Amino acid sequence: PLTTQLADLRSTVTKETITVLVSLASKHPSEFASIGEVLPQGDGFLKLLSNGKRLISDLAHDGICDILHEVCIPKILEILPAYFKSKTALVRLRSAQYYSIILVAYPIELVQKYLDSIEKDFLTAGLDDQAQDVRKEVRSCFVSYLKRKELTARGK
Repeated sequence: PLTTQLADLRSTVTKETITVLVSLASKHPSEFASIGEVLPQGDGFLKLLSNGKRLISDLAHDGICDILHEVCIPKILEILPAYFKSKTALVRLRSAQYYSIILVAYPIELVQKYLDSIEKDFLTAGLDDQAQDVRKEVRSCFVSYLKRKELTARGK
């Protein structure tokens, strides 16, 4: 299965698996949504962010970004707070980038459903993060979210 290939840790296998998943998400977003529910869990994409091989971590990050732009995966909003609490600044930064995509691209109703968690686990914690890049991403994300929320309230 694809999750086994993601966990393979050989960069060639991981790269090809991510390419297939991104392609599936792009060409068949509604069908991919059910697969997407499984990917964030266990040995899926998010675990690869902590991989010691930077190439694999980068491949996973790019794949996650591409998929989040194509497919709405509500389950990621339940899992992402744990990754934002990572000891590794790079994982926190990338998690903040996923929140940024989600807050702008996902349906506002879904975002509002998880708003308490987003405010507490991401926005509040992120503004106090020790890494400057993470704080900067969180501030940018918050501004984008407020603009979107305002436009949605106006009915645009």
